[in-house]
Amino acid sequence: MSAPALFASEPRLVIADEPTTALDVTLHPPILRLLAQMQKRHGTAVIFITHDLRLAAQICDEIVVMYAGRAVERGPARAVLSSPAHPYTRCLQLANPSMRAGRRALYVIPEQMPSLRQLRAIPGCHFAPRCPVVVEECRQAQPPDVGITPDRLVACVRAEQTRSIVVAQQEPMPGVDSTQPLLQVNGLEKRYALAAGLFGNTREKPALKDASFSIAQNEFVAVVGESGSGKSTLARLLVGLEQPSRGRILLNGEDISEPTRRAQLGRAAAIQMVFQDTQSALNPRRRVASIVTQALEAARPRPSAGQRAARADMLLKEVGLAGDFAARYPAQLSGGQRQRINIGRALCVIPNLLIADEIVSGLDVSIQAQLLNLLARLRSELGFAMLFISHDLSVVRHLCSRVLVMYRGEIVEQGPTESVFAQPQHPHTRALLSSVPPDDAARPWP
Repeated sequence: MSAPALFASEPRLVIADEPTTALDVTLHPPILRLLAQMQKRHGTAVIFITHDLRLAAQICDEIVVMYAGRAVERGPARAVLSSPAHPYTRCLQLANPSMRAGRRALYVIPEQMPSLRQLRAIPGCHFAPRCPVVVEECRQAQPPDVGITPDRLVACVRAEQTRSIVVAQQEPMPGVDSTQPLLQVNGLEKRYALAAGLFGNTREKPALKDASFSIAQNEFVAVVGESGSGKSTLARLLVGLEQPSRGRILLNGEDISEPTRRAQLGRAAAIQMVFQDTQSALNPRRRVASIVTQALEAARPRPSAGQRAARADMLLKEVGLAGDFAARYPAQLSGGQRQRINIGRALCVIPNLLIADEIVSGLDVSIQAQLLNLLARLRSELGFAMLFISHDLSVVRHLCSRVLVMYRGEIVEQGPTESVFAQPQHPHTRALLSSVPPDDAARPWP
């Protein structure tokens, strides 16, 4: 529903539940400006539900931070973001990639949020089992709401220790040998035939135009752009789900763009894809152990049941899901856990190149941090390259050393991530960057 329609009946309260989630980043500022204008015109209160702290600090007057059904911190939006008082708020802040600060490992909140049944067994603070500054007092009774300033409340007896929660600097990105590219894409194009017109003439719609770039071994390269810019079409061409209309794809110097059996077998072993939609990507009838080792079904000679079980255990340990996860079904897993299974399955045959299509989109900040740290660790251990498709520029800056910017089927700018973000040359790149809320809540935006 549009913002004018929401305010047409002049309601006293509007609840906006993640109104910008899954939208192109360039759509965020106009939507939020319109929401603010309508709110001001009609004098309506707005509850804005979001997992983006920076966004909330820019557009809201006040922030209420919720955990396990309770408001754990409340206060002026910019004050809460610039100086969080509750450990949970601080952990969320450290789990967010930065657009300005130096690269650091993202903070990962341990374990999972307790279920309703588990909450009944926790007599003290519900965050205590996961809190990095917990003391015995926290486990004994629920903390009261404490006024740390006249307009701020926090439910924590350890608020003064919150600033001590820090994370280590991230390891430097591994060096890459650009003289020997793993993947070379030269003049790649894809055109789709449209339905015949009145006189039987067919037309073609270009989805990808003259794309050329390379990826080195162990290099993480990002692809950014609006919906319909050609990102997913490029991914489908690389993984072999579509055939190019023109151009070449070279993997370790061998042309894999032709639909020959040899090219397809080489591609299947060397390139794996991780999809965004974990619900449809995982077979609900298979157990996790069977899912992550599915690629071994095409291996010759076929591994024994014992070898496959051992490989499943190793893969699940790699992605941080050891224990009884092997026997579970996808429906028994959280969204973050299912995405870990997706990554484990893609790494079963240790590919040269991983293609990740919006794999952290829509996930909670803490789960996103787990997956990003996991990918960085696995790159160091396994040495694979990755094409990372995303609309979240802070994630791109955190994870990838180079970036390709796409607009209407073309790569309009590419280069080192830091250089492109610091001095964007194309108008579309500038538009994308200007749509990201700044780390500093005091800076005006949009």
